[in-house]
Amino acid sequence: LPLRLSASAVVALLADPVAFAAQLIRPVPSQYSEAAALGTSFHANLESAFLAGSELDFASWEEPERKLGVNFQESRFGNQKPELVETQIEFSLGGTVVICKLDAVYKINDTWHVVDWKSGKPPATEGEISDRSVQLALYRIALSRHLKIPLERIQASFFFAATGEEIMPDLPSEEEIAQRLREFRTVRRG
Repeated sequence: LPLRLSASAVVALLADPVAFAAQLIRPVPSQYSEAAALGTSFHANLESAFLAGSELDFASWEEPERKLGVNFQESRFGNQKPELVETQIEFSLGGTVVICKLDAVYKINDTWHVVDWKSGKPPATEGEISDRSVQLALYRIALSRHLKIPLERIQASFFFAATGEEIMPDLPSEEEIAQRLREFRTVRRG
């Protein structure tokens, strides 16, 4: 198991350890995906506008991106300025260095809110949402350590731009994730 894992790799490891191990042993390159390309472009457009301090200008956006942008603009985050955008934070948890890249962090009153933008549709099952919730939990931990504030002051949600839906799932605790990561680092004999 590598010492350093991205948040998405931790999600993959905890959701399906066998598939994760197979990918480590025999890596298979990702195939081109129009959905992934759209997501990358959507993220880049939002990041660019936020870092420039400008309004979202859809004039240069392609049609599929424009729909995502309009859904975002109509969300509760559309008129807010993020405090952090595309911020990378690394921290140690359960013997693993976890690398998180937070899409956006907003401060709403006295609460910090991490938003992970997704260009696709929400997961179809509770199990998929539960698996993905690990990513948000890791983002909360990262922000807590970065800002040196208690986890209780941080919320996290997914924003699915294809539908305009926000999902704020129940999140596993820091200790739950740390314990599972430690278990993968323990050599089992017998």
